[in-house]
Amino acid sequence: MKDLYNEWVMLHNFFYDNEPIKNWINEENFNNNFKDDWESLMEFVEKIENIKNEEGSSLFNIIIEQCFVEIIINQSSETIVNIDGDNKIDAIYKSILEFVKWNNLNNK
Repeated sequence: MKDLYNEWVMLHNFFYDNEPIKNWINEENFNNNFKDDWESLMEFVEKIENIKNEEGSSLFNIIIEQCFVEIIINQSSETIVNIDGDNKIDAIYKSILEFVKWNNLNNK
């Protein structure tokens, strides 16, 4: 449960630009709607795809195929996330987690 909560906190902070989590939400009562809600996952995909460089070009490209997701840096064609999942939703969720971890490490 603690790992899922920590994942949720990390994703919440990325998606909502570090908006504070309400005081009453904790490890016992949170709802990780990011994990299996298609609409929430697609909002993450759009947020990542809408990250732009100074010239206004998209920095990242996301390729989604059945149970596989790849996230590429457009400028260098470097693959930063390459994930297989049990199904499409699982692969997208895992790839978003890996992207946010990568983003947090590379944007300190």
